[in-house]
Amino acid sequence: GHRGAVCDIAMVGDRHLASAAEDDDVRLWDLDSGQSVACYRHADFVRGVAWLGDNTLATASYDGEIRWLRLGRLAA
Repeated sequence: GHRGAVCDIAMVGDRHLASAAEDDDVRLWDLDSGQSVACYRHADFVRGVAWLGDNTLATASYDGEIRWLRLGRLAA
């Protein structure tokens, strides 16, 4: 899991959850297994995560960086 405080979460489709944390990571979790299935690293604390639909997450970190992450079929 995360090595720092979780700052934000977002539902991703029906079967996944995304979490943003102070360990510089955004993780995607499978709700059935409770396991982290993907990890995306920022250069600084990640303060926000939002599900945009169309298999895309938006993330925002403390250093002002905003990213759009394409998840492929994972979030279907």
